Amino acid sequence: MSENRTNTPPCVAVIQKWRESYHGVSSNETECVKYLSTKYLICWDTHYYDSDSSDDEYDDYDIIEQIDSALDFADARDNSGQIIPSWSSHVPCIIRKAYYYRDRRFGIRNYGIEKFQKLWKNFHYIKMTRYKAVKYLQYRQLYGKYPKKILH
Repeated sequence: MSENRTNTPPCVAVIQKWRESYHGVSSNETECVKYLSTKYLICWDTHYYDSDSSDDEYDDYDIIEQIDSALDFADARDNSGQIIPSWSSHVPCIIRKAYYYRDRRFGIRNYGIEKFQKLWKNFHYIKMTRYKAVKYLQYRQLYGKYPKKILH
């Protein structure tokens, strides 16, 4: 098998929150309904594709194809063009681990991109408030962006 296959996490997947009314529950699983409702059920992922793919080096499933396939699968419209309710919608994301529990496949989401966006947003907010402060704007209006040093 090739090293650049996506059969090791993290991978691109399409998930949705598990719902008792939508996904069903058997009579011996009633005690774990509360636990299951907090988990993300994997509807589609790149691991499934790679299990059926060949070992040709030119037949790689690159990241652009993975994202396109995930977005196609997670389309929020059904065949008639009606928008599907949000509780049944599929969310494309990156998962860091997939596991089986009660014969269902669940995934743990990777929030790395969201955390980075939040850090960058906070950093940019702090930096821009300094540059937009009235004191600095008045100073730059008087002396310019790069004031020359005046020797006395």
